[in-house]
Amino acid sequence: MRTLKIIFIAIAIILISILSWTGKTESSGLYRYLIVISVNDFKITLWQINGSQKEIQSYTKISSYPIGAPTKDYYLLPMTGEIERIELNPYWYPTANIRLAYLQDGEILPLAIKPGDPRNAMGKVKFIIKFKNFNEPVRIHGTNQTDSIGKRSSYKCIRMFDSNAMEIAKIIKNSLTKIIIKE
Repeated sequence: MRTLKIIFIAIAIILISILSWTGKTESSGLYRYLIVISVNDFKITLWQINGSQKEIQSYTKISSYPIGAPTKDYYLLPMTGEIERIELNPYWYPTANIRLAYLQDGEILPLAIKPGDPRNAMGKVKFIIKFKNFNEPVRIHGTNQTDSIGKRSSYKCIRMFDSNAMEIAKIIKNSLTKIIIKE
């Protein structure tokens, strides 16, 4: 019986540590942070939301960061969603279209690229976003192509310097975070 109790406690500790990076552990259901992505300005701005839904909310700007944006007008802007989860040291699963584009440049990409591999385009952190009325995958992530920041350079995602993406991840972990992508 004691062994089962120890196993149960160990499993609970592991689950709590995993959930600590999901952005879904707050039970209040209120957004604590707002991320506004301005595609045309190549900028992401992080805001803290002050107050509650019953009060007049105010916003405190935390910081702005440069981004790389999609090469095409991929989104129907503006779009609103929320951070579904945050992955540290993520694998990269290049789509068939991305693998084909790399192949045209003479590089063969595997179906999955592990963390730390210099070809891993996800960098050190990946934010999975759930949008209302938009089911295509959109990610905010670090990048291994730092020269792509400040340009229309990605296939569908928002690219950031790894250090900036990690800074945001540390600030918003365990908090419901709203996302707005605008022109």
